[in-house]
Amino acid sequence: MLVETLERLQIPWTIEDPTNSFLWDLPYFAFAMAHGSKHDCHACAFGSSRKKLTSFLSNRDEFAALSKFCHDVAPHEHESWGYDHVQQCFNTAKEAEYPALMCQQYALVLQGCLDKSLLYGRSTRMLPQSQPKGRKVPQLIPEFLEITTCLMDAVPALDNKRNLLHAHGPIPAGSRLLRTEANKGRPEKHLCVFGIYRSSSQFVDSARMLWHPFDELRNLPDRMIKSLFINLTESPHQLTKWRCQFLQKWSRRAAVLHVAEKELHQGMPSLHVRRVMEGKRVLVMEELAKEMDWPDMGLFPELKEGFKLVGTFGSTGVFKTGVTIANLSEDELEKNTKFLRPAILGRLKNFSDEELQKELFETTLKEATEKHWLEGPYDVDEVRSQMGDKWLPARRFGIMQKDKLRPIDNFKESMLNLTFGCYEKIELKAMEHVLWMLVTLTRYMRHLGEVKFVLSDGSVMEGYVHPAWNKVAFGMEATCIDMKSAYKQLLSCPRWLQKGLLPIFKNTKKIQKNTTQKYKIRTAGFGKYNWLVLYFLLYFGS
Repeated sequence: MLVETLERLQIPWTIEDPTNSFLWDLPYFAFAMAHGSKHDCHACAFGSSRKKLTSFLSNRDEFAALSKFCHDVAPHEHESWGYDHVQQCFNTAKEAEYPALMCQQYALVLQGCLDKSLLYGRSTRMLPQSQPKGRKVPQLIPEFLEITTCLMDAVPALDNKRNLLHAHGPIPAGSRLLRTEANKGRPEKHLCVFGIYRSSSQFVDSARMLWHPFDELRNLPDRMIKSLFINLTESPHQLTKWRCQFLQKWSRRAAVLHVAEKELHQGMPSLHVRRVMEGKRVLVMEELAKEMDWPDMGLFPELKEGFKLVGTFGSTGVFKTGVTIANLSEDELEKNTKFLRPAILGRLKNFSDEELQKELFETTLKEATEKHWLEGPYDVDEVRSQMGDKWLPARRFGIMQKDKLRPIDNFKESMLNLTFGCYEKIELKAMEHVLWMLVTLTRYMRHLGEVKFVLSDGSVMEGYVHPAWNKVAFGMEATCIDMKSAYKQLLSCPRWLQKGLLPIFKNTKKIQKNTTQKYKIRTAGFGKYNWLVLYFLLYFGS
C-alpha cells in the first residue's frame, strides 16, 4: 500500500533484500515488482569481506549505479559463512551488514534523484561525513565587536582556543586570532587578524536593540492580532458596549433558532445520540462560524452525523500542514478482528491494582447510567448476538492524575490507530498565543503611544493606544477554559457503532458499547471543537 501511494505521488522509493529472498515472489509484492527495476550487486564489491548478493528494487533507473559485482574490482579474498570457530559464534550481524561504500553510493544516488525531481535544493548536507562551512543566515548579533589587523614580530601566545593570553596594544586579552600569514613585503613580520569580543554590558546593549519575534507577533494568527488592535485602540466603554451588543444579538438568534435546534435533535437517529448531543446549540455555533469566516465548516456536519473513526481525513485549514499515512485499511482491520478479539479479551485477566480496576468500573458505569454516554453493560455473548463475529474490542484502563482516575480506551492495541490518516499536524500553541497576547497588551498599556501590527498578507494596522486606558486601573487576569470530558460529548459515526468498536474493562467480563469517542486526532489534546471555542473568545474580545 505504501509503494502504491509513493508511486502515485511520483516519489522515489527503493526496497533492499537478498537476491535469493522469497520476498520478491510473494503475491502482495506484485505491484512493486511490476513498477520497479531490480538492480543486483555484491557486497564485497563495496568493501565487504563477504560475497553477499543483494538486490535493490526501485522506481528510479539512477539506482542502477549500485549494480557492482565482485569481478568489477581488484581480486580479493572472501570470509567464510556460518559458524566462526575463532569467535565461537555465528557472525550473523557481520554477514548482513552494509559496507560504508555502499551506503555512500546509495546516498549519492538518492541526492541525484531529489535534485532531479526538484523536491529539494541541492545540499551537501545529505552527503555522509560532510558538513558545509558557513551559516545559512547571518547571526542576529555578530560574534565580534570588531575585526582588526596588525603586523607583529611573532605570533603571540594563545590558549587552546586561539585566544590571546595577554593584551597587545589596543587588542585586549581574550581576543580571537582568526588567521595569520607572512607579510610579503616584510618577511620578518606576521600579518595577524584578530576578532575582538564584546564585553558583557556591550552584548546586553546590542541584544536590547533587537526585535524579538514576540515583538513582531510572528506566528500569531491574524484574528488574534486584529483582536489585540481593537482592544488597544478602542476605549473600555466602547469595548463593553460592543460585547453587550454581541451577547444580545446571539441570545436573540439562539431564541429564534430554538425550534430548529429542537427539530434537529429530535431527528437524530437514536435516544442515545440525542442524549449525547443534548444542550449543544449546533445551529447557533454554525452561524457564528460563518460570520467569522471559520475555515473548517465541515465540522458541523460531523457534529450532526458523527465523527469517523478510520480513514484519511481532509484538511481543515486550522492546523499546520503535515501528512500522516494510514498503515492499515478498513477492510484489513475488519479481517484482523478474529485474531485481535481473543488476544485483547485474554489480557483482561492481567491486572495488578484491584482497587484501581474497581474505581475504573464504577466510573464507566456512571458514564452509562448517569451521563448516558455509553450503553450497557453487556457480556461477551450479548455483544456477539448483537454484532455477530465482526466486532472489535478496545481495552479500557485507568491512570491516576492528581488523585483522580482518568479512563483511557486503548485503540493502539486494537490497531484502530493504524487506520488513521490526515494531511495536517497539530501544534499545541494555545498557551503560547495567550501569553503572547498578554505580553503585548502589558507593554502597550504601560507605555501607551503608537500601535503598529503587520498581518500575514503584509497589510499594516496602525493607530494609537486609546487615551482612556491611561485613566483606568490596568490589571491582567487569565483563566483556563476547557470542556470536561470533551471528546465523550461528541458522537461517533453510526456506521462504526454498527461495526462494534467497543471499550471493555480489565478485570471484568462486562463490555460497554461506546458511542462517544471522537476520531484519533483527539490524542493531540486540542481538537477542532476546542480550537473553535478558543477563537470565539479571542475574536470577539477577551
